Amino acid sequence: MQLSDLPSGGVTRLRATSPLALTAAAERRGPEDPIVVFPGLTQPLGSAPSAIIEDVLARTVAVALELFPAWLPAADGTDGTDGAPESDGVLDRFAVRSLSHRHDGAAGLGTALGALATAALRPESIAAFTELPAADRRSAVEYALTRGYGAGRAALALVVDRLIAPHQADALSVGAQWLARGGCAVWLLGPGAAPLDRFPVVDGPPVPDDEDVWPTQYTVGLEPAPLYPPVAGRPHPASAAEKYLEQGLARVDWAAARHWNYAVDLGPLHPPVRVDLLFPQPRLVVEIDGPDHRSVEKYEADRRRDADLLLAGFRVLRLTNSRILGDLAESMSVIRTLVLSGTR
Repeated sequence: MQLSDLPSGGVTRLRATSPLALTAAAERRGPEDPIVVFPGLTQPLGSAPSAIIEDVLARTVAVALELFPAWLPAADGTDGTDGAPESDGVLDRFAVRSLSHRHDGAAGLGTALGALATAALRPESIAAFTELPAADRRSAVEYALTRGYGAGRAALALVVDRLIAPHQADALSVGAQWLARGGCAVWLLGPGAAPLDRFPVVDGPPVPDDEDVWPTQYTVGLEPAPLYPPVAGRPHPASAAEKYLEQGLARVDWAAARHWNYAVDLGPLHPPVRVDLLFPQPRLVVEIDGPDHRSVEKYEADRRRDADLLLAGFRVLRLTNSRILGDLAESMSVIRTLVLSGTR
């Protein structure tokens, strides 16, 4: 199942699916498919629609802050990796506010984007953003998600992993409808979403396990933690191992030609495969594996992906999070050997 098979607007219940299933589908996301973010829901669930709305907005704001400055309007052409501006020495709060008003959206969006960008540079200023009208904050977050990922639209997948009381179900229904008034679809999944029969229901792709996520300065303390895909060209902001490895690779000349979270085309008979790190000239793929890769289902899926990549002429190196975080120099030495041997 592709993301394009799912509703692109309004509120929909998804059955027979899970966050990991949608994450797997997102790895094959085409140009017309939405980007999917799992903001999570604080438990116990709020009894008022406003409480649920504020909870979801706060969680999606955390994702938008992680993605900064990829979504900053008119930032192309500034100095930085992959066309994105550098936060150190190039951007300050005055520059980001000026850039934020170069958007192509509704009134109030520029002010909200400016406040959001300022909070990304100075986290203590987040209060200026949270004091804005909820509709303006929703528009800013939707803009950040779609522009940051280069997608035409976005979907918020709200996982209701337990049965909820009738008054909570009513609050969730009203809150979800409000969230879907903008440019995002809202997909409800989990046992608690099943009774919300005011919304249509469709089947989603099933998988058995959930995926572990590394907490960051923005998402620490959020239970459950938000789940979201990586941005092409960058380490996943929720992966400490990917970010640590990038710090090392950025300092060496032999790793200059590298692409993070890149969709590899395996030919017309296969869907694209998103790999963690690609060195194109030596055709080397580096996969960074967390603890979730030890599950039977994930292990089998990894071996199948490796075989497809090998048949397409790529070499595959798998490094665990603990190996990278425990000995960065050794991990980089292995990668260097394979990169240089493949370019001779």
